[in-house]
Amino acid sequence: MLSEVDDYMASIDYNITTFNGFAILQMDALNARGETSSDILINLFKGYLAAPNKEFNMYIKQMKNEYKEGQDLSEDDIMVMAGTNTRCL
Repeated sequence: MLSEVDDYMASIDYNITTFNGFAILQMDALNARGETSSDILINLFKGYLAAPNKEFNMYIKQMKNEYKEGQDLSEDDIMVMAGTNTRCL
């Protein structure tokens, strides 16, 4: 469930690739049922911020702030950007 992503992130030892795969499966399941969720981005940020690495967290917080300031970011954009910055984990 997307609302418990921080717990899930810890359970997979903060593996961003696995986390992104999980998020995609959850979004696909919603789409298959004809449902949507307005809090997917919020939950993605929540999951990423559960990672204990300070440098990665700073990057995610910056991305979150840019989103809040109006930058057009999709779920896919955020997952790609987080996935390409796993070097600091």
